[in-house]
Amino acid sequence: MNIHELMQHLRQKNIAVEVDNGELVIKAAPGVIDAALLAVLKSNKKELTAILVPSAPRIVPEMLNLVKLKQYEIDAIVAKVPDGAAGVQDIYPLGPLQEGILFHHLLDNETDTYLLRTALRFDTRTHVDRFLSALQHVVDRHDILRSSVHWEGLERAVQVVHRQAPIKVREIAFDTAVDTHAQLMDMTDHLRLDLSRAPLLVPFIAADQDSPAWYMVL
Repeated sequence: MNIHELMQHLRQKNIAVEVDNGELVIKAAPGVIDAALLAVLKSNKKELTAILVPSAPRIVPEMLNLVKLKQYEIDAIVAKVPDGAAGVQDIYPLGPLQEGILFHHLLDNETDTYLLRTALRFDTRTHVDRFLSALQHVVDRHDILRSSVHWEGLERAVQVVHRQAPIKVREIAFDTAVDTHAQLMDMTDHLRLDLSRAPLLVPFIAADQDSPAWYMVL
């Protein structure tokens, strides 16, 4: 049960949920809440708290010129963005081509037809860091590279432009020194990205154990 289904279920059961000093306060008739529902509420505490106590300023439907969303849909989207509403620059629908790409992403649970990989080799770790710094600068300048995609519980998928989207580097240390590049390519094969997190760029890096060189799969 995702957060959207949970909110709908709570309304149907006439269960009121409030936040008091960071803790969830649940109000319901006797016998309405069972152990399974209680476990779901606990596991979704962070998302519920963000929805019930939204960050200021709050994004309301009137602020969105390109898409029509209900308030609870906006709040659920904002809850998934770092820094909440303050971290959202804009929200708008996917274009037709993007909808097609998302369709194929959801159609196959193991691979991603549209996922691209680029393999790079650097002479030193310093060169790796310089490349990553330059890449972050490009992400900072272009909205599309700071965008995530959201569709669960929505009538139509949307893209969210984040004000900030720091690149998260994944450094891998292999147990064996045999062909670091090949191991890195094998490890990132059939990879799927979490489209709800921006940027949709993940650098995997590994040091060559026989030289000062470093390998990256982006």
